[in-house]
Amino acid sequence: MDLDNIIADEIMNTLNERLTEYPAVLNKHRFSLAYRIKRRQTIRTYLKGRNVSYRPSLKSTRYALLAILLAVSMLMGFCIQYAIGRFIFNAHRDHSVVYISGTSEDKIKIDNIYGLPSDTGFSLTERQSDDEDVISIYQSGDKKITLCQSVNDDISNFNTQYSDPEKIMINDCEGVFISENNGSCLAAWIMDGYLFMLSGNINKNMLINLAEATIVEKYVENP
Repeated sequence: MDLDNIIADEIMNTLNERLTEYPAVLNKHRFSLAYRIKRRQTIRTYLKGRNVSYRPSLKSTRYALLAILLAVSMLMGFCIQYAIGRFIFNAHRDHSVVYISGTSEDKIKIDNIYGLPSDTGFSLTERQSDDEDVISIYQSGDKKITLCQSVNDDISNFNTQYSDPEKIMINDCEGVFISENNGSCLAAWIMDGYLFMLSGNINKNMLINLAEATIVEKYVENP
């Protein structure tokens, strides 16, 4: 991992930890899954644009160590690490930094786009995509869900403040299920070399059924 990635990871982890220090009465804002994916895209694009193929100088190394020590000194308590299949959780009090082990079958760009068939009762209302992520938003009445399809870039962030991750299988593919106290839940699984995340204000059974219904919607032209 290069210097900029180390600093970016420590800053994001420290920010998440510091947010938990504010009083609960402030009603902590919850960013949507689509926003968190977009934020990750922006940081990843910035780091790629830095073209950081140089050898770190002594000064830059000191800054990196300082950033790491500062982040560690601001942490409250310890994080717990455990694995569920290919998902490796660094669990903090209100979130988990999740590392996903890679295989030779993992995709490095979006070759085809997955979605939900119309017979699920959910209609596509919005979609954003690039070479590495596809974010699809569906709605059915007052039920709103977000399906994210990503290449495996080895790291993600899950909200595990209210529920421990539970191992699930989606069409014989490894996955995890996480529920939240606001009536929403999330399922993440690895299929056909992609990482999928499906979240929304629906129950566990409906979420898993929709995840299992996910199919190739179209092939990307000239990938």
